Amino acid sequence: MPERGSGILLHIASLPSPYGIGDLGPWAYRFVDILVEAGQKYWQILSLIPTDPGRGNSPYDGPSLFAGNHLLISPDLLVEAGYVEDREVLDHPCFPAGWVDYGEVWRWKYSLLDRAFVRCRPWIEGDDGFVNFSRENASWLEDCALFMGLKRALGGGSWTAWPEGIRERQGLQEWRGRLAEDVLREMFYQYLFFQQWQSLPAYCRDRGWW
Repeated sequence: MPERGSGILLHIASLPSPYGIGDLGPWAYRFVDILVEAGQKYWQILSLIPTDPGRGNSPYDGPSLFAGNHLLISPDLLVEAGYVEDREVLDHPCFPAGWVDYGEVWRWKYSLLDRAFVRCRPWIEGDDGFVNFSRENASWLEDCALFMGLKRALGGGSWTAWPEGIRERQGLQEWRGRLAEDVLREMFYQYLFFQQWQSLPAYCRDRGWW
């Protein structure tokens, strides 16, 4: 008979953070410590897929079932990895403490992620970690990145409102060329997300808890 146990339901976005939304950084690890110390066995985290401002930022109505949510990338861990500088993270807006201002978080965090991409752009395509990540996720990664690039290029909104040819996947090779830099940027963001996400279960295992 399966062992009974108790736990907590808490979305990553609800963790404490000075950056406007909970993330995969220090407080995620601190929460694991709290659960271990309290004798809890489970942490239900809910969906981590990207959210869409046009759909109320719901984690259950996103543009991809496979991609991770950029907003959950930890600025502190970006500094630790050398992708951004400490001063770039410290210079953040004064976000509300009790709720998520998605518009403001989107603007600030995407500006930070873009600086990380620009800094890493000279070497990223030759980086073994990025190359291996891209290869292992080839079944969805580039198509997802192209979709997100098209969404930005065409002014957002639902794909059903896009020109008929694009909706029918016509001329996508031309768009891949036009949006090559945007596609690479999106793939890099996913690489950052999954780097951070995969480190959290590893920490749980080290604590004998996963």
